[in-house]
Amino acid sequence: MFFSLEDFQEVVFNSTPIPKCILSGSIDTFYPLRRSAARNPDVVVMAHPGYAAASREGLPGTFGAAYARELAQYRCGVTCSLVNGYAVAKYMELPAAGCLLLATYTPDLDLLGFQDGVNYIRVDEQTFDGKLAEILAGPEAFEPIRRAGFELVRARHADVHRAQTLERLIREHCAAR
Repeated sequence: MFFSLEDFQEVVFNSTPIPKCILSGSIDTFYPLRRSAARNPDVVVMAHPGYAAASREGLPGTFGAAYARELAQYRCGVTCSLVNGYAVAKYMELPAAGCLLLATYTPDLDLLGFQDGVNYIRVDEQTFDGKLAEILAGPEAFEPIRRAGFELVRARHADVHRAQTLERLIREHCAAR
């Protein structure tokens, strides 16, 4: 899981974001928190673009750098893992755009350097509405967390970081002995 540095490179940390929460991606039975969050009036739902080629005309949604710029307008963003616990790219894309990440916990987050209350906020279907209300009522208390998430993913989780890690692993494990 990573984000495209090319798509997000022009995005700077937004010091005056829209006081709403963005939700992008599929809203179906595979993503229970997204289904629940979409009902909150402080959540802006971005149409899912589908999985077909991005260049096809008539597809809803936003892609690439335009997607990154759209996310960057909002104070926070919500996502969740798939029902099987698999963390998705949105865990990286939202903080890469400067959104405070509100997300369900998965053990992958520990491995990736995410810490609840440090660089993201852990939520679930029962806690999301209350936590979002708290964030929107007192955003200054959450600014260090939003900034820390932005800095974490920008420093460690772009596609170029994954490519460097893959190259290092190949060199380490395939080097002639």
